[in-house]
Amino acid sequence: MALFLSRESYSEENARTIMEQVKANATANFEQARIELTDFDKNGNTIKTQKMIFIAKHKGDGYFDSLFVFTDPKRMSGSWFLTNESEIDAQYFYTEQFRRMVRVASGDGGKPFFGTWFAQEDVKSEKLAEWEYSIIDKDEPAGVVAIAAVPKKESQSSYSRRVLTIDIKHNVPLRIEYFRRDKLYKVQENSNIVDVDGRSRATSYVMRNSDGEGTRAVFENIRLGIESPKWMFDSQELRGRNPLEGVKTILK
Repeated sequence: MALFLSRESYSEENARTIMEQVKANATANFEQARIELTDFDKNGNTIKTQKMIFIAKHKGDGYFDSLFVFTDPKRMSGSWFLTNESEIDAQYFYTEQFRRMVRVASGDGGKPFFGTWFAQEDVKSEKLAEWEYSIIDKDEPAGVVAIAAVPKKESQSSYSRRVLTIDIKHNVPLRIEYFRRDKLYKVQENSNIVDVDGRSRATSYVMRNSDGEGTRAVFENIRLGIESPKWMFDSQELRGRNPLEGVKTILK
């Protein structure tokens, strides 16, 4: 990446402003999509594929509630993973096979998201107040900027540092490097950016570890602004109802 920054451009304030724009782009009142998750080995061979429906409800404070409902494989159908950021900042997962709901411990965000290379904290929104941001590089002709993110003491992130390469035209991260104990742990690459009702969305997310193993997430049928039933973001309500019935009315 070529360096084009003046000394003034390296300020923490400028980095924070860029991250606020990224978060604003990612924040729609309501959002739904279909997702296909594919795990692959270091040679690119498919290990397993999971399909799910994603539903999110954003609030004015920038946080959001989200729900992933599995549709495939059959044994996972009806299982779900719920994130409640707007009220109590908690995560829950429910397995239909065992009809059991578990609350994710606050320090377990680094654990795999249903066996993939995405972590449970990776599916949460960016908590700007919990990170220190600084610009470390910029390529003006390419329209990208690299931002280092270091967790503050109050953060419960499993990462010691992240480096985000941001497409400043679309306000979308194109690449995220995740570090643990200051050693590169995995890399996420986002591509196939589309416009959805005036907001930019990457539709392909590929997470790889240092050995080349990873997970690919492909988003389809992204829709914004369609209100989701309130009960779909309530862990107790979800336990007694079939979320697949709710999502059928949203993503036909």
